[in-house]
Amino acid sequence: MVKLEKWIEDGSIKGTLDKFNAIFYPSKEDPNLEIQEPIEGIQGINQATLIKQKEFIKTETRETSQEDLVKLIVNLGYVGSNIKVGIEIINNSDSSINEVNIKILYSNIKLFSIKPKHEYNSLESGISIRFPNIKSKEKYVLDIFFKPEEVGIGEIKGQFQYVNFKDFVRFIRIEKLFYDITPPSVVSKEISLDEIQAFSNKKENKKDIRSYGLPDKLSPMGAFNHLIQIIRSYNFKLVERSEKPNNLISWFFGQTEIDDQELEILIVGQIVNSKIEFFASSQNEQIISALLTAFSIDLKKRIINSRVVGDENEIFDLYCKNCSGVLPFFPPVGKTVECIYCKFENFVR
Repeated sequence: MVKLEKWIEDGSIKGTLDKFNAIFYPSKEDPNLEIQEPIEGIQGINQATLIKQKEFIKTETRETSQEDLVKLIVNLGYVGSNIKVGIEIINNSDSSINEVNIKILYSNIKLFSIKPKHEYNSLESGISIRFPNIKSKEKYVLDIFFKPEEVGIGEIKGQFQYVNFKDFVRFIRIEKLFYDITPPSVVSKEISLDEIQAFSNKKENKKDIRSYGLPDKLSPMGAFNHLIQIIRSYNFKLVERSEKPNNLISWFFGQTEIDDQELEILIVGQIVNSKIEFFASSQNEQIISALLTAFSIDLKKRIINSRVVGDENEIFDLYCKNCSGVLPFFPPVGKTVECIYCKFENFVR
């Protein structure tokens, strides 16, 4: 404890020390801090001090129609670390509807994928999607996935239009739908590596990953230390770390309480195949989305602050441009990497 106080005083590390409870809270603003091992004598917040998380904004659905003949159902929810906007157009009329178009307006989120694959036009603050003509008594379904770029509460809105059999243009307004990407309050929790394996295999748990290319000027160990500092700053318990050649992995565990339900969370930070990756698993996909977004924002800030890249555009997402699967490695400049899921050849940089 005395040694830790000295480090804080001389500026070797940044953070605050709660001497009464023997808790050290690392600063998120110190990109140069290197933590080689958990600091002896410093424990996470006791389970009795678990802060109850306010209720998340859950899945929202809007249904609007023109005289109950043409219906639009828009559902906002969460899948892994992404926000999902599900669109269903139902034509109950006796005629086809033509020139069907939807505008989705948003901010602070990035279009990730559209399923089934569909062309779109980019707008200043959203996208415009033109659908095929929809025949009488038929429907069309589309799922749009967005990757959050900021934490907090945001909104999605838009407009739906079509031409009816009388050649009249009809409009249906898409009222605001709100999403919540707020990281939960976490309490560190002890768990063994064997229990982590069992936790990962639970069917009710959802999983997702954020993957970035390791910048050429950033060492694997330097990136690994960034991961550990970031995850620990959210009060997760460092369970174990493994440092093998070309494979650096750390396991973290914690829990939170939402709507009177205690939820456990597994986080893995790893450097492998020239990739920097955060993995998260929990029963609640909204928690996964919020945490992975927060981790990614912190990581980019740290990399930029360390001056190994000029700006955020030099930090590359490693997702297949065809199917959105995680790419197996970060290729050299001008080289491609084949997706292991769809075999598509990707140029990353």
